[in-house]
Amino acid sequence: MKGILHKTISWCFTVGLAGALLTSGLVLPAEHAAASSSSAQTKTTAQVKPLSGIVSLTAAPGSWGGTVYAVDKDGHVWTWGSNAEGQFGTGRATVYAASISPYRIKGLEQVKQVAVSTGSLALRQDGSVWTWGGPLPGNQANHTEGSSRKPVQVKGVRDVVQVEAGYYAYYALQKDGTVWAWQNDSARLENTTLSDTPRQIQGLDQVTSIADLGAEGMLALKKDGTVSEYQFHFKTVNGKWELTTALQIVPSARQIKSLSRHGSYMILQGQNGQYYRWNTMPGEERLQKQSAMVGQLRADVYGTYYSLTEDGIVWTWKRKLKADGTAYGTTRPVKEPLLKGAVDIQQGEAAAYALMPDGTVRSWGTNLFGRLGIGEDGGYRLKPTAVGRSIELLVRGQDPDSMAAPIMEQGKVWVPLRQTAEALGAKIGYSNGAITMTMNGKTKTINGDHIINEDGSRLAMPNMKRVWNVQLISAATLAELTGSKVTWDGVQNRISFQ
Repeated sequence: MKGILHKTISWCFTVGLAGALLTSGLVLPAEHAAASSSSAQTKTTAQVKPLSGIVSLTAAPGSWGGTVYAVDKDGHVWTWGSNAEGQFGTGRATVYAASISPYRIKGLEQVKQVAVSTGSLALRQDGSVWTWGGPLPGNQANHTEGSSRKPVQVKGVRDVVQVEAGYYAYYALQKDGTVWAWQNDSARLENTTLSDTPRQIQGLDQVTSIADLGAEGMLALKKDGTVSEYQFHFKTVNGKWELTTALQIVPSARQIKSLSRHGSYMILQGQNGQYYRWNTMPGEERLQKQSAMVGQLRADVYGTYYSLTEDGIVWTWKRKLKADGTAYGTTRPVKEPLLKGAVDIQQGEAAAYALMPDGTVRSWGTNLFGRLGIGEDGGYRLKPTAVGRSIELLVRGQDPDSMAAPIMEQGKVWVPLRQTAEALGAKIGYSNGAITMTMNGKTKTINGDHIINEDGSRLAMPNMKRVWNVQLISAATLAELTGSKVTWDGVQNRISFQ
C-alpha cells in the first residue's frame, strides 16, 4: 500500500523595573525597559499559568511531531507543537515552525469537536464542518487544489453531529443518521474513487457513531447495535495504485454499545460491558475479547501503557524486555496518582495528553517540536506535567497574527520579533547575516550579542531566543528599541504594546 507519511538566539536583556505594579498587571515603562549595562536586575512577577477551561482533547501521531488540539468551554481551539502541515491555521506551514506553548487558532469559534489525521476537521455547534491543514497546500473551498492553510467551511454537509479524519478520507455523521465521506490530501496523491466533495455512503443509515480505521477505512455503529465496515481496497492498474471502497456488515459485531479509537487501538464495547479490540489480520476474527484493563487502554508511550477506567483511575504498566530487546511480558498494573480523576487520555507522537477534571491538561513523553506544550523545546518528561496557558499578545489593541505564541521564562516574556515589531511600525530585514530594524527613518543592526546604531555605537546584549523557525525577543527590549510602552496583565495573561 502506498501513501504519504503523516508527517534559543537567547536575548535576555537586563530589565530595570521601576514600573509600578498596577491592578491590571505589571507596567514596564519604556524609559525603564532596558539598561545599558549588566546592572542589578529586578525580576517581573509574571508566572506561567496552566491552560484551563478545556473540555475536549484530540491528538494524533505524525512524522513531524504529531498534532494535538484542545477545545475550551467557549468553543476556541488551541494547538501546540509542530506546524509542518499548517495545523495552526495561520495560512503558513513549515517543518521548521513550532509553538512550545498553546496557540489559539484564529477563525474557529463555537467548536465542539476536532478530528485530525492528514489534515484537520472542526465541528461547530451549529452543525457546520470546517477544515484546514494537510500536506498539499491549496484552496479547500473549491475542493480541487489540496488543503487550505486557514480554516474554511466544508460545503455539502449540514446538521453534523460527529466528524472523523481518516488517512485517506474525512467523514461526517449527520443528525439524520447518514454518513458522508470525501477524500483528503493523502487520497489526492493516489488514484481513488473518492470524491473531492462530500458524498453520502450508500447503505449506511440510522448510524449513531463512527470511528476511523486509519488507512483501512471506517467503522459505523448503527442504532440496532450492529457495526458496518467501510473498507478501502488497493490494486495496481497500469503501474499505479488504485483505491476503491466497499461496505459490509461485521457479522460478529452484535449488541455493540460504543466504539472508539485511541492511537492505534480501536476498541468496541458490548452492551454487556465486554470489550473487544478490532483485529485487522486477514483470516482472523475481527473482534478479539479484551479484559476491562486492556479494553480501556488509551496510550502507549515507549512501552509504558496507560489505561483509563470508568471511575477516573489511570493504571499504568510496562513491557518487559530481554537483553536482546524482545518482549516477554508486562509488569503488574499500578495506579498513576498524578492522573487521578482524568477525564480523557489521548495518544500523540511518542507522547500522551490527559484532560483533568478541573479543565487543565497534562502531558508527558518526548518534547520534540515542543509537543508537550510546556514552554520548552526538546527533552523528555517521565511524569505528567501541566500544559502552560498561552500568553495573549496585543499590539495597539490588535492581534499581530504571529506564527507562534509568546513564551515566558524566569519571569520574562518573549514575543515573536518580526510580527510584533512590524505591527509597531518597524521594518525587519536581513543584511550579511544580521537582523536590521528600521523605524522612524533610523536603522539598528542586531548582530550577535550587540545592537549597532547608525552612528556605529554599540549596545551590548546577549542573543535573541529562537524556537525553530521563529525568532523571539524579550518584550522589554523590543519596547526600548521601538520607543513603545509594554504592559503585563497577570490576570488575563496578556502582554500589550502601545
